[in-house]
Amino acid sequence: MSKDGVRYQSRQLRETAEVDEDQLFLLSLLSTLKNLPLQIKKATKIKILTLLNDASGFSGNRTFDYADRT
Repeated sequence: MSKDGVRYQSRQLRETAEVDEDQLFLLSLLSTLKNLPLQIKKATKIKILTLLNDASGFSGNRTFDYADRT
């Protein structure tokens, strides 16, 4: 393998190592999201944003209960 090839692989490994578990999780949802019909995709995105908003406490709901979500 050439020096350029080794450098490329080294750079790829560094970049891969920088990807965190949250990013990998979100990327794992991408193909499912892309396959949804447009209206369902829009509603799903809104639900995800609402869930994240509630979980982070920005809605004022400090006692967020995942079991309450429908």
